[in-house]
Amino acid sequence: MITSPHILQVQTAEDEVCELSDSSPAKKNRAHSLSAEEIALHKALNRPDFPQNLLITSPPVDLWSLFSKTLKAARNVFHVTPSKLDFNNYFLLQLATPQQWTNTLHMIVLMHVLGERHKSVLLMHNSVFTTPELTSLMLSKDRQFQAAVRKDRLRWDSRLTKLILAPRLTWMKEVHTVYTPMIWADKHWVGLAINLAIGHVEVMDSAPTLYDDGKVLKFMKPILQMLPYLVRYVAKNNARNLSPFTWERIPGTYENLRSGDCGPVCAKFMEMHLHDNPYPHMSGITDAMVDQFRKVYAMDAYKTIILPAYQPTTTG
Repeated sequence: MITSPHILQVQTAEDEVCELSDSSPAKKNRAHSLSAEEIALHKALNRPDFPQNLLITSPPVDLWSLFSKTLKAARNVFHVTPSKLDFNNYFLLQLATPQQWTNTLHMIVLMHVLGERHKSVLLMHNSVFTTPELTSLMLSKDRQFQAAVRKDRLRWDSRLTKLILAPRLTWMKEVHTVYTPMIWADKHWVGLAINLAIGHVEVMDSAPTLYDDGKVLKFMKPILQMLPYLVRYVAKNNARNLSPFTWERIPGTYENLRSGDCGPVCAKFMEMHLHDNPYPHMSGITDAMVDQFRKVYAMDAYKTIILPAYQPTTTG
């Protein structure tokens, strides 16, 4: 007997309905046709005063007004992009909203934006911004790693090795410092600056009173233990021994007491660390600054990721 496919309707944010089927192919997203307002926004985002070179800055008032008004009017519009980072306008409005929690995709988008924005500096400093997939994949191997008698024979996840051996971004060749976000207890984002050459990890934490050093060591221990094996047996580099990496929390940074901003703040910490922590320094960030650079991040993500998907429409 042939049965009809089971269809489940799922209610999502903003009253969207998504159909899930166990036998039917997923519906393809139709190409979005830009409205007159979106075309005006795309042109405006190409003006020379955005984004600015300053690490801590506010977006141009008129540009932010146009951006937020346009996205709010079409918040459910879904963008399929050349970078394969696909999301709707509401996703970026969340990124721009103070105290709004940022999920893993938000952090992936932020790492992509920072990688594009600071390309030349990253190249100069042999550094890279890497997605939170790095630490999540490492943690997924922790049980096997701890149980393995011959840790040098452990078979690593192919997605992890691709990150480490990426063309022109191979660890210990082109890359000596890895910047990546890490989530603790599924509720708090921190930034890591992993110095592969000296075997040391600097932790940038916007809520240093949330977890004491003993708890932080528990979160970090698998990462610290695995890193030397990844350097030696995946990156094929024998420059250091197999003792665990060391770590420290950078002291005196801005503390996000109101909560909810840890994702964008740890991205800003890593961005500032790359530039040797210039004024106003990690310690001088304020809640008002966070409100502004969240907006800039959302606008920069739109310009960096979404605009290329519509380039033939917006040029000429």
